[in-house]
Amino acid sequence: MRKMKDRSTNTVINVTEFFMTRNMWEYYVTDNKFNEDIVCCLVLGFENELGDVSLAEVGPYKITHTKDLSELAPAPGWEWVD
Repeated sequence: MRKMKDRSTNTVINVTEFFMTRNMWEYYVTDNKFNEDIVCCLVLGFENELGDVSLAEVGPYKITHTKDLSELAPAPGWEWVD
């Protein structure tokens, strides 16, 4: 897990994993899990937003997935704070 901070609002989220889908949307999964399927993510797509995502719904469209965040760049406008 790594902490990521929004440079404009100073909002900090705990990121546990990352994946990208075929439409090139990026998902930074937070540690807020509601169950095994619904998780909270910072989603970079048409709009950038924090929201709930169904892993079962987006799973078939993943092109990359990692829990090793050591070499992952932070989201644009965000920075790692650990």
